[in-house]
Amino acid sequence: MANKSAFQARFREAMREAVRKFLAEEELPEPAAGEALFTVIEDLALDAGDAVSLEVFDQRLAQLPLEPATCPHCGADGQRVRQRDRTLTTRRGLDVPLAEQQCYCPGCRRAFFPSLHSAGTGCRLSLQPRGDEEGRPLRRPRE
Repeated sequence: MANKSAFQARFREAMREAVRKFLAEEELPEPAAGEALFTVIEDLALDAGDAVSLEVFDQRLAQLPLEPATCPHCGADGQRVRQRDRTLTTRRGLDVPLAEQQCYCPGCRRAFFPSLHSAGTGCRLSLQPRGDEEGRPLRRPRE
């Protein structure tokens, strides 16, 4: 995994080059009557930052592998039932779409959503599935 500060430096340099090329080919919009050029530039910079943020999320979240469908209660393999789409709000205030797999445990008769630890949305606790001394999942008797 890349060092955060080294990654940020390389990313900033790539963005600097992309912005330089774009601005060489495009003209800035004219300020409205009574509007400062600085405000126009600031608005464009904020919009560009949002666009870059959303693009990074889109590309990286699309590459996440599916988490194992392991029941958090008994540790048995669950069945993937359907996909649930939800929206996360970033610290920057952007809404980012996220698809989650809804799973079902036939033994527990419960629906669950595997944590997306690789996306950083799961809990910070490491929950180990409960099992017997050989590591086999505990199953509740059916009623």
